[in-house]
Amino acid sequence: MDSPTSKTLIIDRIDSYSFENEQNPADYQLCGDKENIFELTLNMMYTSFLKKYKHIDFLRHNSEQNTYTFKVMSFDEKKYVIKTLLLPPDISRITEKQEIERFLIEADLTQIMNNFLHNERVVRVTASGIKELFIPSGEHLEIKQIPYFITEYCDGGNLEQIAAAEFPLQSKIKIFAQIADAISFMHTNYHMIHRDLKPDNILLTKDKNPILIDFGSFEIIGRTGRIFELGTIPYFSPTQAESMLTIGHHNKNQGTLKLSPHTYRTDMYTFTLVIADMIYLDRTDNPVQKIQDLYDYSPDELAYYKYIASDPELVFPETGNTALDKTLAKGISNKPKERFSSMQEMADSLFDLLK
Repeated sequence: MDSPTSKTLIIDRIDSYSFENEQNPADYQLCGDKENIFELTLNMMYTSFLKKYKHIDFLRHNSEQNTYTFKVMSFDEKKYVIKTLLLPPDISRITEKQEIERFLIEADLTQIMNNFLHNERVVRVTASGIKELFIPSGEHLEIKQIPYFITEYCDGGNLEQIAAAEFPLQSKIKIFAQIADAISFMHTNYHMIHRDLKPDNILLTKDKNPILIDFGSFEIIGRTGRIFELGTIPYFSPTQAESMLTIGHHNKNQGTLKLSPHTYRTDMYTFTLVIADMIYLDRTDNPVQKIQDLYDYSPDELAYYKYIASDPELVFPETGNTALDKTLAKGISNKPKERFSSMQEMADSLFDLLK
């Protein structure tokens, strides 16, 4: 990594950069391939945030959502997370506008759920907006709009890190119940599903209170006309897997694309898989790992989607807690009518295990 006195910053070669002293970050010049507009934009976006923060770490890139996430530390030692949207240069203007609008809706929904409706299980948004960068493009300067929002930083790790630690089962169940309650809040008040529930999207505070993040894959319950599907393997629900098969068939044969509308059971199924994965994490009989293996090692690339879309009868090993076993079995029953009637009912079932 370059030393703090270096005048060079190349985002694709480093993971973090610090200003140990409070010299003016604007003095730092950009170095990179000016022919590659996308990389140049990413560099300039990164550098623009350095003007306001003492330290910045690159956390992750979501290729499906075209988002980049950074952890930053202000000069008064406070930590935040910045999520930005950076679209590929070949995207159409219409699509770019739609994606920016969707990203800002995500920021607004997250802010409303926490700040105004006081859902403490949803990450708190502290600021949002659009940053305009002037990018050299041939002999001209191109204005690139970079939407972003800033949230609190949760320093208690994510759900998988907690599950891997020596954490009592009852404490895990309490976290599961609190998250199920937060998902129910989203379903009831906004008629929307998260669609990408996974351990990385459930963070914990220093006091081990769970926080739900990343609503970039949200979908309105019952919405029709969807032309794409989002989610994370191995946590796909049958509806999501069916959509992937339909999209694949459409791309091959053309015709009219019709995807089944989502219901609250999409999140219920996904969250049940998350719970199971966290409970059986390092066990050789982890059923979720077997689902992952089907995707990773099957010679048929569609085998995973076909299997989940068939709504298979998944049998989980006994946990040692009969009531928990029944909750998991009900949340993922291959007979939809036998599942919980709502996420709130599932949350109540988990809270009952704490009594």
